[in-house]
Amino acid sequence: MPKNNYTVEVQNMRKAGLFAKDYDFVLINFKNFLDRHNSFYMSPKNFNLTYKSANDTTYTKIFAKPKSKSPDSDFQGYYIVNNENFNFEQASTKTVYFDDYTVVNKDLKNKTNSFEVTSNFKKNPFTNKMQINKSFFKIKVDVLFKDIKDEFDLNFIYYAEPLNNSTSIKNNINHDKDIFDLKFDYDEEYWKNQEILLHIRLASSRRNACYY
Repeated sequence: MPKNNYTVEVQNMRKAGLFAKDYDFVLINFKNFLDRHNSFYMSPKNFNLTYKSANDTTYTKIFAKPKSKSPDSDFQGYYIVNNENFNFEQASTKTVYFDDYTVVNKDLKNKTNSFEVTSNFKKNPFTNKMQINKSFFKIKVDVLFKDIKDEFDLNFIYYAEPLNNSTSIKNNINHDKDIFDLKFDYDEEYWKNQEILLHIRLASSRRNACYY
C-alpha cells in the first residue's frame, strides 16, 4: 500500500455514545479503516485458490486459503467475479484469532476474536472504472475487567458515492486520528437533507448498545 495514499475531507459529522466508567474503547482510525476496506490482495504464491461457478455461469466465486496455516489465527477470503466482463464485484476476508488476552493493566485485559471485511464494487459512471460501492466491517472483541467479561460486536457500514475526476477534495484530517476524536459542530440543515444516516453499532453483552 503506497504511503500518503488518501485524501480525506470531512464536511459534517454527528455522533452519540454511551460511556462506560470502567474503561475506554479505542475505535479504528482513518488509516486502518481505509487500508482494510480495499486491500484484498491474496497472491497465488501464498494462497490456494479454488473456483466455483454459479448455476447460471454468470459469476465465479474464488475461494482463498493460506498454504501455510498460522498457529495464531485462521484466515479465509474470497472474490466474486462477473464472467461477462471479468470485473471483481465483491471481495471479502475474515481472520479468526486464537491469541490469549492482552494485559492492559492489573484489572483490564482484551482480545480481538475476529475481524471480517466485505466490499462490493461498482462501475463509476464518471470514470468508467470499478470502485468500492459499499463496505461492511464485522469485529468481535472480548474485554475482561476485574474478571467480568464484556463481549463486543462492532459493525461498520461504509457507503461510497461516485465522484468525477474534477471534484475538488481538500485534505483536512489526520489519518492516524481516531475517527470519534474529531470535533464538528452539529449542522441541523445539512442532516435534514441526508437520506442515509451513517452509523456504527457497538453492542455489549452486559451494557446497553452504543450508537455513533
